[in-house]
Formats: sequence, structure tokens, C-alpha cells
Amino acid sequence: MTKTRYQVPGFYSRMLALAIPIALQNMLASCAGLVDTAMVARLGNVATSAVGIGGKWSFVLQMITFGFCSGGSVLISQYWGAQDHKGVKRAYSLGMGLCLLAAVVYNLAAALFPYEMISLFTDEEAVRLAGAQYLQTVCWGALPLSFATIANMARRCTEDVRTPLVISGVSVCVNTFFNWCLIYGKCGLPRLGLQGAAIATVISQIVQAVLVLWVGLRQRHYTIFGLGEMVRIPVEFLKKYFHVALPVICNETLWCVGFNIYAIIYAHQGSENYAAYTLYSSIENLVFVFFVGACNACSIMIGKSIGQGLLEDARAIARKMLAVFLTMGAVLGAALFAIRWPVINLMGVESAYTARLTASILAFYCCWCPMRQLNYVLVVGILRAGGDTRVSALLDVGVTLLWGAPWCFLLGYVFRVPFLWLVCGTFIAEDVVKLPLCLWRMKSGKWLHTLTVE
Repeated sequence: MTKTRYQVPGFYSRMLALAIPIALQNMLASCAGLVDTAMVARLGNVATSAVGIGGKWSFVLQMITFGFCSGGSVLISQYWGAQDHKGVKRAYSLGMGLCLLAAVVYNLAAALFPYEMISLFTDEEAVRLAGAQYLQTVCWGALPLSFATIANMARRCTEDVRTPLVISGVSVCVNTFFNWCLIYGKCGLPRLGLQGAAIATVISQIVQAVLVLWVGLRQRHYTIFGLGEMVRIPVEFLKKYFHVALPVICNETLWCVGFNIYAIIYAHQGSENYAAYTLYSSIENLVFVFFVGACNACSIMIGKSIGQGLLEDARAIARKMLAVFLTMGAVLGAALFAIRWPVINLMGVESAYTARLTASILAFYCCWCPMRQLNYVLVVGILRAGGDTRVSALLDVGVTLLWGAPWCFLLGYVFRVPFLWLVCGTFIAEDVVKLPLCLWRMKSGKWLHTLTVE
């Protein structure tokens, strides 16, 4: 058996050095989302549902941006391992241009057609009106958010995980402060309710982008470049980028379509039920951030190893990450189960039914967490990081759209099961099919692709 560099001490220390700052950065963002939801929850179930549905459209943009970022990060990590700094800069600048273009399209659509976009998810007029008002304001943070997202991604891929953490911390503090001021009318500012939450989000996203730009200029970092560099990318590099990135972009976009099909079905079960799902999503993110951090660390380590030509190292990292995620799923699931009621009680939920339903969905998630997160690291942290973007996209999207979404429709509209079993049944249907397929692909070894060779 081939001996690898990543024996237990070296592997875990390297993983933790990358994963902890990334997890903390995502935890800050999740805490900001939780604070948003908690503050809005005090305005009632209609406001909570409106923010949840408005957030689904923001999530669409985030997934498209994440697709460009993930496609670029596969190349950036491998070029970084091969010490090809020109390749790093090319992949980053191309991804930046595409992310900003997607943000402009989203911004125009949300500013011009907010009511129609919200109406896709719900037929409750009060939720439609509140959601349209929220979406029409919050969409103006799309450009700065996309800019900051891909710049932070590029820093992480080149093993600078501290700068994005500090910048995110400042952004979260700004968001929390202005939420408090503008939702409830503090510090002499007007009481704007739901609209105040949207304005606070936009302000924090602008602050984050300005900080990213300022730090980059001070450091003369490669994430600061001229427009000319974006248009002087060789055709061969463009082909390589889209060969890798297009499956990821399609993966994230189509997966997001499937996820929003779930959301549409959930939202049509009533505002109390969907408010519970919105609350569940915000609380679940408290533990999901740790999986994001570990998955990003896995992706960076695998990409760097492949770029250095150490394919057996990449295999060893993948095997160890499965064990790490299985353990994390059990431990963090148990921790979330223990704190679910104290967190729900802090949020001032409008109805006892919504609170109980939120707790029940969380209890199921805590038990199912290891299974769900193994699928996540296999698709995003292992197969995709190895350059196997086409097959990972087919496995991820195929199962979600062709299996999970039909089951969600049947459970919601044909069998009309209670809302708790609708959510649980959809999770189970998707995960029990996806996991064996992803494990089979990983075991085959065909997911390892060296992309830095011209």
C-alpha cells in the first residue's frame, strides 16, 4: 500500500488549520441569518414566511455564484499546488466577471418583477406583498455580495483563510446593528419592520465588499486586477475553465431548481408550516457551517495534492474525510438535538404549533445528519475537487430532480402527509439513493483528474 504524506497528525492539523477559520466565517454568516430570522419572527408568521421565500431567490443567486466559485476553485487549488500563479489569476478573474454578470441579471429581475417572483412560491396574498417588498430592496446587495463571495473564495483556495474570517466578522456586526436599529426604530432611526431587515442586509453586503477591495489594494493582492486582464484570457484557457466550471454551474443551478421545487411545495402547505421550515433552516445552519468548513478544507487539500501530482495523497484524504464527516454528523447532530428548544425559545415564535413543528423537524435532522452530510462531502469536497465535475453533477442533480422532487410532489399533493413527514420523507428519498452512487464513483478512482497540464 502506498504511503502518503497525510498521516494522522499531519492530516488533522492541516485540515483543522483550514477548516476552523472557514467554519467560523460561515458560522458568523449563519448567526447573522439566525439573528435576522429571530428579529423578523417577532413580527409574525407572515413576515417570517416572506423573508424565507425572498431568501429562496437570493439563494438562487448564491448557488449560481457558488457554481462559478466552485468551478474556479477546482482550477485555482490545482494551479496553486503547481505554483502556477498566472493560472490562479486567470481562473479568478474569469470567475469574477461571470459572477458579476449573474448578479446584474438577478438584480434587474428582482427589482422589476418582485411580486411575480414571490408568487411562484405562495398563493397567500399577505405573504406575496410582504415578500415582494422585501425582495425589491434586498436585491440591491447582489453585486457587492457576489464580488466579496468570489474574492473570499479565491483567498481560501490559496490558503488565506484568516482575511475572509475577519471581514465576515465585521459584516455580521454591521448587519446585526442595523437590523436592531431599522426593524425596531433604535438610535434615532425610523422603525421600518421587514423593510428595515432588507436595508440592513444591503448595508452589510456593501461594507463587506468595500473591506475586501480595501484589503486587496493594501496588500496588492492578485484578487485586484484591471478590466483588461479579464478580457485577455487565452481561448484555450477559456475552454478548460468552462470544461470544468460548466458542469458545476449547471449542477448548482439545477440543484437549486430542485431545492426550490421543494420550497414551493412546502410553502403551499401554509404560512405556519413554512415559518417552521424557515426557522429550522436558520437553526440547522448553526451546525452546517462546521461541515462547510471541513468540506472546503477537504477540497483545498485534494486540489493542491492533485496539482502537485500526489494522486495517492488525494485518495487518502478522501477516505479520511468520510470518517471525519461520519463522526461530525453524529456528534453535531446530538449537540443540536440538545440545544434545539433553548434556541427556539429565544426566537420568540408567534405560535406554539410553529415552535413544536420546528423542534420536530430539527429532531429528525439530528438523527439523519450523518447520512445527509456524507453526500455533501462526496459531491462537493471529493468528486468535484478531483475535477470530476460532470459525473458529480449528474449524480447530484439527477437524484434531486428525477427522484427527490417527484417524491416531494407525491407526498405533498397526492398523499397529503403531515408537514413533518413531507420534509422527512423528501430527505430520506433523496439521500438513500445518492449515497451509494457517490461512494461507488469514489471507489472507482475515476474522479481524479489533473487539470494543470496544458
